[in-house]
Amino acid sequence: MLIERLNPRESIGFLLYKSARLCVNAFANRLEKAGLDISVEQWRLLIPLSRYPGISQRKLAELASQEKTGVSRLLSGLESKGYVRREDDPEDRRVKRLFATEKGLDLLDRTVDLAHANNASVAEGIDPEEFAVCKKVLLQIILNHMGDHDCAAFLRGSAEAP
Repeated sequence: MLIERLNPRESIGFLLYKSARLCVNAFANRLEKAGLDISVEQWRLLIPLSRYPGISQRKLAELASQEKTGVSRLLSGLESKGYVRREDDPEDRRVKRLFATEKGLDLLDRTVDLAHANNASVAEGIDPEEFAVCKKVLLQIILNHMGDHDCAAFLRGSAEAP
């Protein structure tokens, strides 16, 4: 039978996808219950914007592992809410530099506890040592597929602008 050959319980892709969707949906519910007008996808962009003020849209898309058009749509929403501002690059008028506004940084600060609570609920019932190994393995999977990509430096905690 086909499903037995696929065996979703043994598929790292399925398990990663399903667990990621559940985590994102839970965090979206937390943001909504807190009365915050931001999607998880928009919120995720505020993190590198806070770390790398003046980042280009192209670099932000790379860090977010998303297409430039999708990032552009998310940025438009963030900009209309006053969380992000775009400025022309002084050396290349085709490039827009992106900055989290004070309002955006304040929102990010107010949501850190929600993100931590979401992470704690994800880890509920899992042995802390086993969970640490799980995170280490997942990070290694990401780094194995990123090469010298700027996202790898971001995940390693590099403060240098990509």
